[in-house]
Amino acid sequence: MNVVFSETKNANGLISELNEVSLAGLCPHLEPVALEFRQILHETDRPLTHAYFVESGLISSVRRMQDGGTVEVGLVGREGMSGLPALLGEATAPDTGVVQMAGRANRVEIGVLRDLMGEDAALRATLLRYARGVIVQAGQLAACNRLHNVEARLARWLLMARDRAATDELPLTQEFLAIMLGVRRAGVTVAMNALAGSGLVRNARRRITVIDSEGLEATACECYRVIQRAFAPL
Repeated sequence: MNVVFSETKNANGLISELNEVSLAGLCPHLEPVALEFRQILHETDRPLTHAYFVESGLISSVRRMQDGGTVEVGLVGREGMSGLPALLGEATAPDTGVVQMAGRANRVEIGVLRDLMGEDAALRATLLRYARGVIVQAGQLAACNRLHNVEARLARWLLMARDRAATDELPLTQEFLAIMLGVRRAGVTVAMNALAGSGLVRNARRRITVIDSEGLEATACECYRVIQRAFAPL
């Protein structure tokens, strides 16, 4: 099926980086799909079937532990794609991919994308640059979750989500944020109240609005800027 782009030109960052030859090779294999809230795109240790080039919405890569605890280890929005392990030679993913903000994407079968990468050096180079950014992001998030306080981590997460969803309006709950950050909900409540009290965000029921992104960045830990730089080559 031919790709049906949204009304926003080059809505996906990776696709916007492709030259005309790479785009002509990839587009006939892309299928437009809706991303539904809490939809599972791939399960831990299950075969990966598709890569999703996100146009809107957010996808979280979530690591589940044996005791039932969960923590986010990756976040994908319109800058990139899900399903990356398959492009690095893996048949399965170590994490669960779940839609955290509804939106839309164009998906392609993993086998087809692998074949295209093998034939197209420019496409391969673009996707591998993105893979490097994701690897840096994963390592930085691991360090962040261990070393930084909840308020700084929450500010970092909100900025990352804002960038990737391209909106200041984030339909999120504090319960969800506690799961993503791997902390107790009470800790998120205290941190959110501090950000709201400083005029950086507005927290309404099931919706968080970023009001002062510069102030939020000043509050966030260094990890936000490190992750930004990792994706700069794209």
